[in-house]
Amino acid sequence: MVLFLRLNYEITKDALLDLSKYLKDYHKSKCIVLIDEYDHPLDIAYRYQYYEKARGFFASLFGALLKGNDENLKKVLLVGVSRVAKSGYLSGLNNLDVFPMHDLEYANEFGFTEDEISILFQYYNKVDQLEEVKKWYDGYKAGNGIHLYNPWSINKFIRTNILKAYWIDTGGTATIRKLLWRSSDNFQDKVARLLKNDTINANVMEDLDYSLLSQHGDNALWTLLYYAGYLTMDNPTRNFVLSIPNNEVFTE
Repeated sequence: MVLFLRLNYEITKDALLDLSKYLKDYHKSKCIVLIDEYDHPLDIAYRYQYYEKARGFFASLFGALLKGNDENLKKVLLVGVSRVAKSGYLSGLNNLDVFPMHDLEYANEFGFTEDEISILFQYYNKVDQLEEVKKWYDGYKAGNGIHLYNPWSINKFIRTNILKAYWIDTGGTATIRKLLWRSSDNFQDKVARLLKNDTINANVMEDLDYSLLSQHGDNALWTLLYYAGYLTMDNPTRNFVLSIPNNEVFTE
């Protein structure tokens, strides 16, 4: 038997706000809120064509939590793939700081650095495999010029000792696939160049509004591909020069 529960909107929109109050009252200390994949609900809603309803609901849910709630909150960290903070359901907030990987601040926090990889591989006695691992999982370039390795795939490799693509199983690509069908000849020509290990110039948008994805055309696709990890900025000081980072992505 399947039970369907119709949630009361007036109750659910204040759920996180109420929870922050209860936690503050119980622990006698302000809350630190961590929200992972904050952008994922919008991606799902876009795919299944209820985007506007979802954006309205989450705007109320997160707006109630984050606006005018200083007495209960110490700080909030939101982590996501697509950069939709200012054009999605958080558009009503004016106190957000956004830190993409190609910015200087926190750039080395997006993956394992080469120094960290060296320590890990010495600990697990895999130093002799570093060169091959670098070809597979390195290649992401942060804003301060350092190289970053995919942490999910590194952890998987350490456990299995098998070089293969692991990250492709960690997230949905339905929105990207949908937009690929509408891509221009120019976009496809640039993809062909990327597959030959060339670099391309493309526009990575600062914010994505899912309700306008089709209007943004190729720019939306390049932005989604970049933030999803399919592409990296070949030189972070030249923001729109993109390339495929490593063998793992090439297998896609």
